[in-house]
Amino acid sequence: MIDLAEAARRAMNSQQYPGTRTRGAARAWIRRLVASIGDPQLVARVGGRLWLSPSVPPALSEVVVPERIATAILALPEGKRNQVLAKIRVLRDLDLYRRDRRLSWGQARERFARERAAEYSYLDGAAIQTLPVSVRSLQRWQTLFDDGGADALADDRHGRYGRRPPSPEAVELYWRWRHDPRRFGIADCHRKVALQAERNRWHWFASYSACKKWDRQTRDERALTLNREGEQAYTRKCESYIELDPESFAPGECWVGDDHPCDAWVLMPSGDIIRPVLSAWQDWRSRAIVGWRIVREGNEHALLLAFGQGAKDYRHIPRMVIADNGKNFTSWQWRGDRPKYRIYRRPGELAEQVEGIFALCNIQPSWALPYNPNGKARLERWFKTFEQQLCKNFPSYCGSCSDDKPEEHQLLVEQAIPWEDFIAAVGDYIQVYGDRPHSAEDMLGRTPLQVLATAPTRRVLPENVLPLLLAAWHRPVSIGRNGVAIRICGHTIRYGADDPAIKALAIGTKVRVSYDPDDIGSIVVWHTDYRLICQAQANQKLNRALPSEALREQLRQRARERRAHREALKIGLEHLRDPVQRSLAALERDSRLNRLPDPTPDGPPGLVPVLTPIVAPERAFQKQAVGAEGMDALQRFRAFANSKPTPGAKPGMAVAALLRWAKKSRQSDERGAL
Repeated sequence: MIDLAEAARRAMNSQQYPGTRTRGAARAWIRRLVASIGDPQLVARVGGRLWLSPSVPPALSEVVVPERIATAILALPEGKRNQVLAKIRVLRDLDLYRRDRRLSWGQARERFARERAAEYSYLDGAAIQTLPVSVRSLQRWQTLFDDGGADALADDRHGRYGRRPPSPEAVELYWRWRHDPRRFGIADCHRKVALQAERNRWHWFASYSACKKWDRQTRDERALTLNREGEQAYTRKCESYIELDPESFAPGECWVGDDHPCDAWVLMPSGDIIRPVLSAWQDWRSRAIVGWRIVREGNEHALLLAFGQGAKDYRHIPRMVIADNGKNFTSWQWRGDRPKYRIYRRPGELAEQVEGIFALCNIQPSWALPYNPNGKARLERWFKTFEQQLCKNFPSYCGSCSDDKPEEHQLLVEQAIPWEDFIAAVGDYIQVYGDRPHSAEDMLGRTPLQVLATAPTRRVLPENVLPLLLAAWHRPVSIGRNGVAIRICGHTIRYGADDPAIKALAIGTKVRVSYDPDDIGSIVVWHTDYRLICQAQANQKLNRALPSEALREQLRQRARERRAHREALKIGLEHLRDPVQRSLAALERDSRLNRLPDPTPDGPPGLVPVLTPIVAPERAFQKQAVGAEGMDALQRFRAFANSKPTPGAKPGMAVAALLRWAKKSRQSDERGAL
């Protein structure tokens, strides 16, 4: 008699079994057979288990252990091969032991391991090795043998053994489900493929554990991460990073700038609770934070103030900066061009323009790729260190993403840090970070400030020029009726309505404007060629709530301006006197200024032959009579008229006309003599 599990094993390995070769299908087929049999000698229930005679169906009368062709064990060493054969012998003895005593598999393994564990050994070279037999090893050997046959018993306890591979169609379908962006699990994919394999009679794993072990052996982690989690996860987990040469820049030669929202709630003096923004500049080689600024919202002014702080504290400016393509770095004050020209430029092209702070300070900018933080990897890594070492210690830490966000968010807002305390804590942390030894290989255990102090060269600017260059530069504007008008933070502010230097310029003249973002009460006005004009103050506005005397004073000021312009006009009318001479003098001056210098000849001019269709005659012309060389045409005509004609000769038409002309000339001379 055999139990239901043994009958299912025999049915799956029998050639006469008509159903699908899975354990569930084999058990269902045997139960249908048992239900149709009523003979108690063929079917019985003992110990809560179903026992039946192998002669019930012909498929159960075959051997229990199928004879499979073992190919992987043939390539094993002799000792390993003898060990696999000993395991097969143990499994066969275990099966006979269980059938003789009509025990369950669990009871049979326990008794067999206790009674006959010391009977099995194998030959390994010249030594005899004992085969350790335990309940757990018997269960594992049975599972391997059921899934992969004799080859599976060559397992090295890590799942690498020569089991029968699944069908290629089933493998393709399985990986199609596993690589789906919906992230199906191994168990779900195994069930779906098993259903399709049962319909198409493909070979597939009978158990989930076998499929899981095969998945772990054969899967490609890179392809699985890319297809299931996306490109960002692939870049973060699997993509190889580009190693940077630490000697690419010397200390102080290249700065990296960017903005970062702090992950903590801060209480403003006005009562608002915000997440402030840290604008920082980092030296690329030494990793020292050379300049920083805490602002309500990140903008180009905050980065400018941080840059100016670094230039003043360390008394030098970099040769190159690394920035992103955001508007904070591509604004007019940094690049000096219009938004529609914000394109990637060739190296050195931007330096030819005398526009923007980059060009004024002779700094070469390098633009990172859009949406790629690896262009500023060192500064981005410092921002993460800043969050971990400082911001997480604040009670109002709110996390950088949904995974780090605490549950009671409202309590965090109520524990917001005061603005002054937060700025002081950030300043103390940056100072401690600069004096702390760095663990990077190229730092050699030194602190960032120590490495920065080893800069071989320093690009310095005069102290009186540095504040003017590192000011906020506005787009070129025109002189208007009320002076110069610029827009700052969305508001239009006018300057220099009463400044004589601005009034001396014609309305519509283009000028440049720079100002200090911390003090917008005054601006510096420049010519387009960066010649200083003046420092203009903000215009005073009339308060209608004041007495009328203020209005009278404003009217008197406007009257004085009109009288001054009339007097200047009278003096300027002198240019109307003698307009011809003044116009000629102006033309002469303009010609003198615009005339190009005379070219200097390199030597005597070369002779170039000229081709002409005229051909020289073979006979030379006759010479004139002696004494007629100095006579002009009139004298020759008169001499011809006074000469005596040849007797019998008739003059031609041309000669007759000349004679008449000579006669008239002689008569006119006679009348003049009278």
